[in-house]
Amino acid sequence: MRRLSRLSLDYLVDSIELSRAGGDIIDRLLIAAILDANVAPVKQDVGLQFAYGALDDAPPEGVRRPVSINAVAHSLRLPFETVRRRVARLARQGVFVMTPRGVLVSQTRLESPAFKALSLARYERLRRFYSDLTDAQALPPIPIAGSETVGDVIDLNGVSPPVRVANRVLAEYLMRCIEAVTSRVGHPVDGLLLLHVARANLPPDGEAAGPLVPVRTAVLTDLMALSPEIVRRRLLTLERAGYCRRSREGTVLGPAVVEHPAAAALLQENAGNIERLFNRLARLGVLAAWAES
Repeated sequence: MRRLSRLSLDYLVDSIELSRAGGDIIDRLLIAAILDANVAPVKQDVGLQFAYGALDDAPPEGVRRPVSINAVAHSLRLPFETVRRRVARLARQGVFVMTPRGVLVSQTRLESPAFKALSLARYERLRRFYSDLTDAQALPPIPIAGSETVGDVIDLNGVSPPVRVANRVLAEYLMRCIEAVTSRVGHPVDGLLLLHVARANLPPDGEAAGPLVPVRTAVLTDLMALSPEIVRRRLLTLERAGYCRRSREGTVLGPAVVEHPAAAALLQENAGNIERLFNRLARLGVLAAWAES
């Protein structure tokens, strides 16, 4: 469980930071949540999964489902007005398309070179996560082949890997993780900040457990691309709730994380989510594609 937790923490933070790409974390969370809701019809239909599974095959607007601003605000636990204002700004920038039924991530964005590069980077990081877990024997046995298979729809020889299939599945995992953390700390930025603190505090995978290593505010500021004042204010909120402790040496996880029984439950929940992630990838043939390439 310790190795699984360490590897998944590294993967989760890396994936969020890849998705953020140096931009505003709330904007990127909105894009992720809206796209995840948009592609729900694709995820529910195996034929659509495979038809729009390769990197160059973005699902068109006609097969995607708009989502309301209220639903997005509720899922991310953000004020409605904050989401409405940000979505309107991003729509003016061409990121979203506003329809009478709700919001869609624009086709232009899904087909852009930048989005494709991000999707490929997340795909390769997911593949490395699977390799790391397998090497560490931190996963239960997962059959590579399943009843649903990429088969002849996506080439398994590495020419057209199932990048978008994998990205849709991993997005579900990331959104579940963000929800699990946010539901406990109250705000997505606070949750991401706490994940960075945990990653800095804990020893790397393979090293023996020891005292928590404090992380300085300046380091967290650089990692999250936020102003020092915002990071200090967020840390103060987390400290008051018992999630971290600050000293002259830096910040460490607090008793609400380290000693609380809910922490063990969160780790167990994460283990279940990881197993669900890779079982889903197996059923869709992604693990078979990795084995073939």
